[in-house]
Amino acid sequence: MWGKFIVVALAVLLGVATELWFPIDKTDPVAVKQKHFWAFILLIFSLVLGLPIQSSLDAQAKVDEVKAMLQTHLRESEERGRIQELFTLYDTNFGHAQPVLQGWADDLLDYLRDSWKLGVMPLPRERAAAQIGAVYSHAQRSIVATNVGSTNFYFNVGTYAQANLYARDHGIPVVRFYLYGKDYRNRIEMRDGRHPTDINDFFNEVKDLHVRLGSVYSAVIDVDRVKLDAYRDLLIMDNSFVAETQLTPEWEPLRALATENQERLKEARIYFHVLMGALDENHIQRMNPEDVKKYFKHSPVHLEGSKDPADALFNFLMGQVAGQ
Repeated sequence: MWGKFIVVALAVLLGVATELWFPIDKTDPVAVKQKHFWAFILLIFSLVLGLPIQSSLDAQAKVDEVKAMLQTHLRESEERGRIQELFTLYDTNFGHAQPVLQGWADDLLDYLRDSWKLGVMPLPRERAAAQIGAVYSHAQRSIVATNVGSTNFYFNVGTYAQANLYARDHGIPVVRFYLYGKDYRNRIEMRDGRHPTDINDFFNEVKDLHVRLGSVYSAVIDVDRVKLDAYRDLLIMDNSFVAETQLTPEWEPLRALATENQERLKEARIYFHVLMGALDENHIQRMNPEDVKKYFKHSPVHLEGSKDPADALFNFLMGQVAGQ
């Protein structure tokens, strides 16, 4: 509707402009008539050409709308089909099974139901690295993450490192906190299979990862220096999506969870706020200023006038996460 109004308005303006400002000899009656003629012709041509174009755009918009509706319908149909398939498989394989096997199946269904009630999507350990790595290609603004202990689980997966570099190359800053504890060092496995001898040895691993992953800011948090209620392996994308790798007491990964639940997001933001208070300047690695300005030149932070662009970007991102 508004498109047609704009086309008509522009056509009328073109006709009026021709009448008012087209240069002619006003004492020549033939020239005056010619001006009226061309003003009228331009008005007609503008309407004849503009309205069909607008109609085509409207038609295309409706086609796109119908296409989106069909895609949504097909996706919903596919999802219903997959759920129906799960029901069929359950009934076929476990519906008449012995009580012990049926109990296992029922427990799994209860776990999935309870997770979905909380808006949480669980994922097996074996698929965690690939799926969490895929998050990086969907980020639009930022990623803030923790890594608890071992670096071999995620960072030995080639696609995960590539996903981090993809984010950097597309102007998405990544901040990462690495948790280390002296009492856990024999359970921490680095990419080469070694256990770190101390926090400085672990920090050397982090410094290498910092460059390989293209991170803006990498900080080692010594859990022996700060009291944490839990050791959480978290990732927040665009401050609206959170993924977590659940861990055993020995810092071994169990499964991954993903959610957009606001309460879970709030918990994650509070956790990152606590980590900020545990920063140790001796164990922080920053991207060099030239690279920050190169990769994040479209950042809302004024990097050119900053003494340390990496710090400026880090403080801005963490301010958003903390809700400041």
